[in-house]
Amino acid sequence: MIKGIQFAMKRIGESGCYFLCLCKAGGIQDADEVLDIYNKAVAKGYMKPDCYVKNPDAVLGLCGLRAHVTHAGVEEANTSPIIERWEYDGKAHFCYLEAPGVRYDPWGDSEIVRNGHIKSYRKITT
Repeated sequence: MIKGIQFAMKRIGESGCYFLCLCKAGGIQDADEVLDIYNKAVAKGYMKPDCYVKNPDAVLGLCGLRAHVTHAGVEEANTSPIIERWEYDGKAHFCYLEAPGVRYDPWGDSEIVRNGHIKSYRKITT
């Protein structure tokens, strides 16, 4: 059994939406692969254990995607791939827009997306 698996999965579930969007952008869809990338990202200092991503480019690299993440303006909102940062009631949440109209929400059906608004964008350039 993997030491610390419950801790890691709890952290990813509670605050890993940006990290999961990066994994999705990198083509990772298997839970075991996500956990492996989480452990590597934390060990290498690309991300904190609470899923705060310090180096999104490096996390994408662990997923096998050489790409650069930058903040984007509203004029790029309909381009893809892009990560949206939503806000509602003092909470934030990230979703991955892999193509126009094709949104990956790590929660599945987030209250923040249903009731909130997009606060900012992060563009992924390969």
